[in-house]
Amino acid sequence: MGRAVPEVDQYSILVAGISVLPAAADSPFGDQVILETIAEPSREEEILRVISTVSESNLNVADGAIPGSVAKRPGVLVTGSLTRAREVGRAVRVAAAAGGDAIQAVLKAAEGYLLFRDRIADYDSGDEGGFLVGEITIAGSGRYQGSRYRIRFKNENVMAWEDETPSVMPHDLVILVSASTGRAITNPDFERGQEVAALGFKAPPALAHAVRASRDRSATLRVRRAVRADRGAQSLAHFGDGAMSTYERRNKEFSFDLPDRPIKAAVDPTHNILAVYH
Repeated sequence: MGRAVPEVDQYSILVAGISVLPAAADSPFGDQVILETIAEPSREEEILRVISTVSESNLNVADGAIPGSVAKRPGVLVTGSLTRAREVGRAVRVAAAAGGDAIQAVLKAAEGYLLFRDRIADYDSGDEGGFLVGEITIAGSGRYQGSRYRIRFKNENVMAWEDETPSVMPHDLVILVSASTGRAITNPDFERGQEVAALGFKAPPALAHAVRASRDRSATLRVRRAVRADRGAQSLAHFGDGAMSTYERRNKEFSFDLPDRPIKAAVDPTHNILAVYH
C-alpha cells in the first residue's frame, strides 16, 4: 500500500516546526505512557516501538495535537487525501461498470505512472521492532521479459527497483494494485502468482518536504559518526549509540545513502509510462 508516514520524525508538522509532544500511548494490557520530552524526534518512534513489541504489536498512540488554526497553515498537513481517495475509488467503480481498464482509470484520476505489471514471484515479511518489514518480487514476462521488480516495505511500501535500478524512492509513492480490478493490495495481503500492477505517484509537497528533512537528519548522524571515529569515542558520546544505529537503519530502509531523485514521467518504447529520474 502507499506510504502513510514512514516514521514519526517524518511528520509534516515536525518539519513545519511544530512539536508532536506530548505523546500518549496505551496497550491492551492497560499500560499507559506519556512522553513529554525526548532527545530527538526519532526517539518517540523507537521508544514506543519497543513497548509495542512487548504488547502483542498492539499500541494505541496519540500525538501531534494541534488547533485547527495551526492545521490550516500551508505546509503543516498533507491535505486532500480523502478527496483524492474518493475520486480514485469512483474512477475504478465507473471503469468496472463500463468494462473499462481499471488501471488506466486509477492512473488518470491520480496522475500516476504504470511502473510494472506481472505476477508476484516471491515475498517475505516479518516483524522487526514492531514494524511489518519485507520485500515483494514481481517476475517479468511479455514486455517485461527478463526483468524483476522489487518493492521493499516497512508497514507501507517504501522503495522499489526494476532489476537493480531504483524505480521509486522516498518520498514518492509506489502502490501495488490488482491487475484485474485496480483495487489496492495492502501489506501483507498478497499471494504468489497473483497478477498485480505497480503504480507510482508523486508525493504531496508537504510529505516530500518531510522525508527530505528526515534524509537531512540522517546525513547529520552520518557526520556525527565520522567525527566520532576521528576524534575518539568520548568526543560525541552524548549523542549515544542509538543515534548511530538510527543512521545505519535509515540508510538501509529508506536508501538515504543514494541521491534523492524525484519521480517524473517519461515515455519508453517497451513500457507504457515508466518512472524515471532527473
